[in-house]
Amino acid sequence: MREVLRAGFVMLCLVLVVCQGAAAWSVTNISIEPSGALTPGTPVLVSVKIDFPEQPAIHQPREIRLVTDLEKQKWIQYYIAKGYEDDRTMYGGKEHLLDWFPVPELFGVRFTLEGTAPLVTQTSNITILRIVELNEKGEISASERIYEYHATVINPSDITPQSLFWKYDLQGFRTEIDEFAAMGVNTTGAEAKYQTAKTKIDAAYALREFQYMTALENITAARADIAEGERLLDKAWAEKEIADAEERINQIDGIIAWCIGNKTTASHHELLPIINKREIAVAYTSMAKGEIYYGNFSDAQSMAQKAYAQANETYNDADTLYQILNRPVPDVTGKLRSLLLQVLTAGFIVIILSITGYFWWKKRKSGGTV
Repeated sequence: MREVLRAGFVMLCLVLVVCQGAAAWSVTNISIEPSGALTPGTPVLVSVKIDFPEQPAIHQPREIRLVTDLEKQKWIQYYIAKGYEDDRTMYGGKEHLLDWFPVPELFGVRFTLEGTAPLVTQTSNITILRIVELNEKGEISASERIYEYHATVINPSDITPQSLFWKYDLQGFRTEIDEFAAMGVNTTGAEAKYQTAKTKIDAAYALREFQYMTALENITAARADIAEGERLLDKAWAEKEIADAEERINQIDGIIAWCIGNKTTASHHELLPIINKREIAVAYTSMAKGEIYYGNFSDAQSMAQKAYAQANETYNDADTLYQILNRPVPDVTGKLRSLLLQVLTAGFIVIILSITGYFWWKKRKSGGTV
């Protein structure tokens, strides 16, 4: 693929500033070619005529300064006097001063400016041509006339394919969406913004060589979509944190209800601090919802994190208390019953053996059988 762009392009936008002054001169027949978008280095041709009233030169303004930001400047000046037009020498440089005193009766000046559109490091405005009258002190005053013709020079990195993804961080936005989705955050809104931004950037890439302004507009719109998508991620994350906090609060409420429902635990000294901490978590949750309502998604996310942290800590305290209070009581009666049964069984066996032994002894003593 050939190089995408050597340089940016220039969109001409003419700005005319006119301040009425004592000298009645005016600019006419202004022409700037080409009038469309340019890549830096492309030749620019400016043609302008300055008209003076029909009076001797001594009454004309003493100096008119012309300034340009174009590169490789070449000024060609023509005096318009009564009955003829005089060809003058070419000049170079970013500034040019009109000099009319050699002409007895000066009624106008026509000049052309040739130059090239400059390279820029970032998108910015330049002055194609500035025409200003200086006062007797050689200064610009508020009463003097000023004509300005501006242009927008766009940095090529604004439309090159490499910068489309890195400068506007589309890939980074994609990574954010995937990470949030893995955490269980609802990324539907952000995903829609990503797809819209990607479509616009793809369109800018396709238009980069011929429709520069349209390409730039697509990139600008894509940046706005990405920014809005990141805001939606903040909102979705805050909503998830709020939902997680409310889930913990519901679990806390279940433990509190169990404690209050049992006479032996309803007045336990550790229950009141848990209830107070639970109320703090609820307050944080309410504040987070308020921030979401007012569109402060980043602040809502921060407040929702505090709500979840408070709710989680309170739940751990409540669960510990529940485990202690709900611990099973040892079955002492059952153990005593088992021990008594064992004693009775042993006693019964002893009695049987004693009776059997007695009759055995008696039989042996009498020499008979039992």
